[in-house]
Amino acid sequence: MTRQSLTEELAELAWTDEKIPDIICAHNGIDLSTRHGYKTLHKDFATALSRLDRCWDDHEGDHKVMAGIVFVYGTMAKDVLLRNQLHESGFLSKILLAVEHPVIQLAGLQALHIVFHHTQPDDKSTENVSAEMAEKVMDILVSLLQDELTDDFIGEFCISIFSHLFEAAISNSSGSNISDERMRYFHVSRIVNLALERIRIRGLELHSDELGHVLPMLTTLPFNARKAYFQNHSAINLIVACLRSTSLRVRCQGMMGLYRLEWNDTERYENESIRLLIKPVRKQDVPSVIKGALSEYGLERCEFLATWTTFGAMSKALIRCTKEGDLLRLGKDLAAGMLVAESSVPTGKVYIEDPASFDADLPFDDWMESLPLCAQALRTHKKFDMADIVELKYFMMTERWDDLSRLGQAAIARKPEIAFFYYAMASKGGYQAIKWATLGLKCQRLPPFIRWILLYERAVQAMKSAFLTLSRENVPKSRKEKGITCLKCAYHDLKAFVDGAPPDCCRMLHALNRLILISVVVKGQDLSPDLREISDILHKHELAEEIHKFFWEPDLPETHMSRVRVRMMQKLPKAAKQWRTFIERTSNMGSSEVELEEELLACAIDEAECFDEDDMTFDPFSSAMFADTNDKSLKLHRCANCSNSSAALRKCSRCGIVRYCNENW
Repeated sequence: MTRQSLTEELAELAWTDEKIPDIICAHNGIDLSTRHGYKTLHKDFATALSRLDRCWDDHEGDHKVMAGIVFVYGTMAKDVLLRNQLHESGFLSKILLAVEHPVIQLAGLQALHIVFHHTQPDDKSTENVSAEMAEKVMDILVSLLQDELTDDFIGEFCISIFSHLFEAAISNSSGSNISDERMRYFHVSRIVNLALERIRIRGLELHSDELGHVLPMLTTLPFNARKAYFQNHSAINLIVACLRSTSLRVRCQGMMGLYRLEWNDTERYENESIRLLIKPVRKQDVPSVIKGALSEYGLERCEFLATWTTFGAMSKALIRCTKEGDLLRLGKDLAAGMLVAESSVPTGKVYIEDPASFDADLPFDDWMESLPLCAQALRTHKKFDMADIVELKYFMMTERWDDLSRLGQAAIARKPEIAFFYYAMASKGGYQAIKWATLGLKCQRLPPFIRWILLYERAVQAMKSAFLTLSRENVPKSRKEKGITCLKCAYHDLKAFVDGAPPDCCRMLHALNRLILISVVVKGQDLSPDLREISDILHKHELAEEIHKFFWEPDLPETHMSRVRVRMMQKLPKAAKQWRTFIERTSNMGSSEVELEEELLACAIDEAECFDEDDMTFDPFSSAMFADTNDKSLKLHRCANCSNSSAALRKCSRCGIVRYCNENW
């Protein structure tokens, strides 16, 4: 094809015409309109690339051809394997030439947007192509945005590119901070500042597409770039300000942003303080405020009494065992204690003050290791319920989750009316804990402490699933409704826990932390920035702090949820003022979201409702749909390992899983 014929064909078209990429593809024997065309590119990529390079060189300075070719590059890069080959060829240099060209600048930005929009975070086993590409474009894009901050087209494109670029290049699931050197290289602090300035400049006129990119970016970055936020109080305030929006999705995004900001690699989990033994106290030492709360609830129903009653019984059982060596009797005592209090299992080395006075030859030297032996003795005498209880408790304390799952499901199949079995299964955590807790709460004979633990564990997992689901955009309606169900479940379970559990319950402080957070998300602008409307919950939190310090440990536990609550309450009043216009802009939500929120506070969750884990699982390995050069839908498989899409991927004929993009099957 001669230069003249291509020039003539493009002569009547503006460089922005959507037909230009198709014409260039046709002149160079490239088909990007079908999956077959992409497969053909995989077979002879070098030839197709050389034709595009020659076309670029032959039409140097022709804005239409340059714009068309960079768009073709972007469309080809939707296939991750073609993207990697394009990267090796240096295709970004041509796209960046277009970005810096005053006439076809938007064509270059559009191509970059396509490249990074269809790029998922690279698998650790592959070269970090996304990061390498990001490094090449970052300086130019940051300078461009800073120079043209008031230009809406450039601003929207740059923010969108940064949003996808960060997700692909620096996000990781561990939540570890990126190094200071890399943060400077990616200009994280500058980009956060520029994004905040764009929000201020646009105000109520901020375009929905730009809002849809800048908000996820600003609430996701704290997971890996906390230092950039701790040095920028306005950025933290904006995250907190999201909690004042009338949009439930925006409120959930703000809460997820705080979750990420306050995450700690050396996190102290809530159950660490739960495992502490209650401190011995005398009645006259109890402060009047605490004594009044316990008396009002009923001393006989309080946790410290159940714990110490069980502790005394276990002490006698242990002394008896060291004398008699009767594992069957010890097993019965242990099983009985495990149905009364959570902290009922002896730990530590077996200590006998005068070995000569005891005839028993114990087959263990640590009380924890007595549990499986006691379970074995119970099974020998056909005490299967007690045996399962003792062994499940052992698996819980040693975190042998696979063994716990196997035994727990077998125990439930054998005796589904025993609540302890569901309590053990729920202790594993994860979304399935909601199902096990729901089933356990239906048991007729439900020990009080197990009831409170099941309510709490269900609330924890439901709250996590709700915030994660409802913070995402473009979620199918069925999943959004399931997210609403989880939010209702968590909110009402936490309220029931706080209203009904003993004041000295070791989970009370953690439950109140969560109830304050979820109340802010659920009620939104029905609460004032100082949260005066939930002052009763705040007073309960103060009492819970005093009780926790008195009964459990002198220093209050600093957990992930406690840090999120403190940060939110410190920042909320100022954030509401500083970002008032932004809050108003985010409050324009669709009717579908309003309909989902209307019944949020109406009633507690129906316990008969099915919690299906598959309904809440987002499948990143389904086929990817996107537009070709002629704006038609095109379907490519996603890799089962990294979820990137490619026409070269195929499904296994047996299991249906798509093969890895970086492996040869």
